[in-house]
Amino acid sequence: MGEKVEEYRGCVIPEDLYYDIENQVWFRVNDDGTVTVGVTDIG
Repeated sequence: MGEKVEEYRGCVIPEDLYYDIENQVWFRVNDDGTVTVGVTDIG
């Protein structure tokens, strides 16, 4: 796993994700142009 991450207040945040904090979801744009959506740990 060579992904880059940041840590903020004990939360690990991968740099390749986009966050919608209001709705507690994240988005990742994949190499083939599709988008993966997930729920944050809090959500």
